[in-house]
Amino acid sequence: MFLNDALGIPISNTPVNWEITFPDGTTESKTTETSENGTLIIPSVPRGDARSRFPTWIRKNFFSLDASTGVAEKVSFSISIPSILIGLSAIIVFAALTYLVAYKMCFITSMSLKKAEEKVEEKARRLLEAEGGVAETKRRREGAKTRLNNASKKVRDADRMLEEARKLEEPKSWVETVGEGKRRRITDIDLMLKNREAKNVWERYRRGEISAEECAREWERLREPDALEKLKELEKRLEEEEIKQAERSVDEAGEEERRAMEELKQAEQQEEKAKEELEKLRTELKEAEEEAGEMQGEGTTSATTLTA
Repeated sequence: MFLNDALGIPISNTPVNWEITFPDGTTESKTTETSENGTLIIPSVPRGDARSRFPTWIRKNFFSLDASTGVAEKVSFSISIPSILIGLSAIIVFAALTYLVAYKMCFITSMSLKKAEEKVEEKARRLLEAEGGVAETKRRREGAKTRLNNASKKVRDADRMLEEARKLEEPKSWVETVGEGKRRRITDIDLMLKNREAKNVWERYRRGEISAEECAREWERLREPDALEKLKELEKRLEEEEIKQAERSVDEAGEEERRAMEELKQAEQQEEKAKEELEKLRTELKEAEEEAGEMQGEGTTSATTLTA
């Protein structure tokens, strides 16, 4: 038996379910594959009338075969109008579903691309802020370093002043006199004290703080025997006060230096943290750009598919 479709084209290499009803009423069902030219070989067909049934797409076709004749029959399957309409409807539905799926994929890809681009913009904005933060922390570190250098210089100056204040000046020359059974020594330091005090009195007179008579009396008192001892005691108190002031300056400079060191340490830590955050944001921005690029590629593919 030769099987052709509605267009007369042989149905080749296709499994066919068939059923034979024998004259005695018994049936036999089998599946046989057609050959290249659409030939279907049905074995074991008895002599006499045998009714064969071939289920097709929508309806079943019945043919009578007689093996005694040994004649091969050519069978063509026709397609009904309802079958055509159903087939066209199925094709239209499939095309519509395909279009809807492609449109949905394109829409989803578009939304994902928009989110990815917004993410890139956000990362870029944060990256700019982080770069500004790094520059600010660097400026703070430089300022803290400058303040530390100034504080260290103050410490050195205060130490030097304290050392000078504690240093006792030794006389370089002296004159000894003997009077009333007592030996008296006058050094160059003593003369310096008297001369300095006399100069101070003169400066006060020039500024108008004292009169000429008062200036003369002050000079006269410098000639008294105990005047030098009073000047020495005053000089000693001034030296002690100078030492205390120098010690306070050393302590204050040291405290300022410690604060500057702590400030510099914090500034360096903040700068390091800002740099780490900057590198992290650069990596995130790169990943976001790559993700946006992938989304853009998918969107182009979806749009091409939808257009096609």
